[in-house]
Amino acid sequence: MQRRNRFLITLALGAIVSTSVMVYLLWGDIMGAPSKRREIVIDTTGVAESGPNRNGDLPLKIHRASRPKANLPGALPKFPERERFDSPETIALRQEQSRRVVTLLDEIMEAKSSTDRYKLNRELQVLLRKLGHRVDPVSKRRLFEMLITVDVKWRGLIGEAIGSMHGDVEVAKSLVKLLKERPEERYTRHAILTAITKIKVDEIKSDLFGMLGDAHPDEHLIVRALGQVAAPGDVKNFVSMLDDTLRPQTRAEIEKLLRDKRGVPGVMDSVVTQLGETQTAATKTSLLRIVGYSRDLKHAEMVRELAAAEKNPLVRHEAYKALGQIGDEESGKFLLTVLGSADANERRYAASALQGIKNPKTIDLFMEEWDTLSAEGKRAAMGSAARMVRPSKPQTDRALKDGLFDEQMLVRRNAIKVLGQRGRDEHVEPIVGLLAKSKHPSEWGSAFEALQRIGTKNAADRAMSMLHVVPDKRRRSYYMGIFEKIAARSRR
Repeated sequence: MQRRNRFLITLALGAIVSTSVMVYLLWGDIMGAPSKRREIVIDTTGVAESGPNRNGDLPLKIHRASRPKANLPGALPKFPERERFDSPETIALRQEQSRRVVTLLDEIMEAKSSTDRYKLNRELQVLLRKLGHRVDPVSKRRLFEMLITVDVKWRGLIGEAIGSMHGDVEVAKSLVKLLKERPEERYTRHAILTAITKIKVDEIKSDLFGMLGDAHPDEHLIVRALGQVAAPGDVKNFVSMLDDTLRPQTRAEIEKLLRDKRGVPGVMDSVVTQLGETQTAATKTSLLRIVGYSRDLKHAEMVRELAAAEKNPLVRHEAYKALGQIGDEESGKFLLTVLGSADANERRYAASALQGIKNPKTIDLFMEEWDTLSAEGKRAAMGSAARMVRPSKPQTDRALKDGLFDEQMLVRRNAIKVLGQRGRDEHVEPIVGLLAKSKHPSEWGSAFEALQRIGTKNAADRAMSMLHVVPDKRRRSYYMGIFEKIAARSRR
């Protein structure tokens, strides 16, 4: 149907040689919808000379006709040029929304309770997000006035509302100008920076970078705002900012930004390069807290070299933690070596790092080296296995062979968890055997949780047969209810 109408229009205009013609189309007849008249302007300049194109169509330029301005009451906001074709209904809706913004601002000021204020503010943010850059100047001025004059405990809410106008360059620049004046009230500065962080406008990036070197009292919030607009090329600049002169809050914010942007090409390489060049302990620990999120084996090798040569124990222990986060096999072997140290502190920090390892191959390595591990190493290794969603066979075998019989209760409890996570019916009897011998309530809890996780009828029946070891009547009833449900489900 559409192709036939297109052909008829082309055929009818074949002889037209005037500059343009206004044509009224019954759009519904062409598109299969209810008839509605639409105006288009067809530019026919040069049609007679050029003739049809290779598809058999005439090279006509079709434009939408400009609409007459809607005769609506009240002051209409000036919208950008690209929206001049919005329908009168759309314009009327936006006008009504703009009026609602002003009404909401009045209601927020007059609200009797904080609950009402929060509800009104949520509605205001949704409305401002819909309007975006179309919020009328009157509402914008009112918002900025409230940002300065409203009670300090509500200024953060107004800042969030202003920040809802995503992409509004004019508002963003006004916020930066206001921030440069450095209002004395801390809550006002924080409200302004809340708005800047949410509004996400690239055009204010250079102004925010300029404030970083100006000892601004809220430097950490400026870094947070920059994290929303910084381009990939800007992120590396934050690496060089990490030095001993930074305030702790600013340092923590830069570390978070670099961790969040670790996927940006070259960022982790810059961090590792800076780590090799810096000499100060505070900067090294900051960089190590970031590089721990890398999965590049070259970065792990660099951290191992630093850990082996570093004299400062604080930096060395942070390097152990980073190696545990990276979790590759070579880093696991390095930490096992540290576990053999005569220094109790070194062994403790290495064991703590081992608990952060999530690489199953590295944990399997610990299981192979079980007999050489210290008491701290065994606790850490079995703890890492217990945190696996699906422990491997080497981990399960080690839990059955040694973990359930270890002299340390924490190792025994983690071995029970490993068997429960594995979820095999063949592991029910070893767990029940430990349950029968144990006198520790925490071990009972671990054993019953593991049997519940295995979830077979055999596990439920054996668990109910062992409930007599639980002295507390309420706890016993609780477990009985769980295992009765498991047994009934297994019979169906």
